[in-house]
Amino acid sequence: MSQIRVFLVDDHHVVCEGIRQMLEQEDDLTVVGDAQSGEDALLRIPDIAPDVVLLDIRLAGMDGIETLRQLKAVSPDLRVIMLTSYGDEYIGPSIEAGAIGYLLKRANRAEMVGAIREAARGGAPLDSRVTPGLLQHLRAASQAPDVPLSARETQVLQLAAAGLSNKWIGFRLGVTQTTIKNHMTSIMQKLDANDRTHAVTIALRRGWIKNPVPVEQETRA
Repeated sequence: MSQIRVFLVDDHHVVCEGIRQMLEQEDDLTVVGDAQSGEDALLRIPDIAPDVVLLDIRLAGMDGIETLRQLKAVSPDLRVIMLTSYGDEYIGPSIEAGAIGYLLKRANRAEMVGAIREAARGGAPLDSRVTPGLLQHLRAASQAPDVPLSARETQVLQLAAAGLSNKWIGFRLGVTQTTIKNHMTSIMQKLDANDRTHAVTIALRRGWIKNPVPVEQETRA
């Protein structure tokens, strides 16, 4: 029987071990590695080249969605199923970042095993409990105005609107301060803005970002 090679990414060791034990009861599934951070996953997955990756969305440090983006940049054909305990909140960004599946952590063994097998066959497994969220995301995308900014640039500008410095935006997104500075330069060029405040004003006026949510003072830099 052909083996499906699975790699696990979750920052809780107990969760990884529980999933490993569950999957290895199946004759056709083999867990070939695990990582407790996005940074570690980026180092290990390209060399191991698993058939399917189960990737937790909420990781300490670099989050799962940014980890996914960077993994897909290095290994475009990698098949990644996102795991979450948080419902459909992240389904849109996950799919945009390159996920081929989306599964709730409370999925039972049959659901998780079935999703992995489907992904390995080239399918796109989706937990039925998040289907309404996907449909809502698709409807919103079809009605959205033409935004000149990338998804990442929009995210950076949203955090800038909340008052975060480049340093803390980078911390939130798991990237360097220099990367955020480059994003801000690109944003200002695209919007023909004089500075970041001007860029935020333009984006708010055109509905490309939401009204900023206040940020606690101790998180500012």
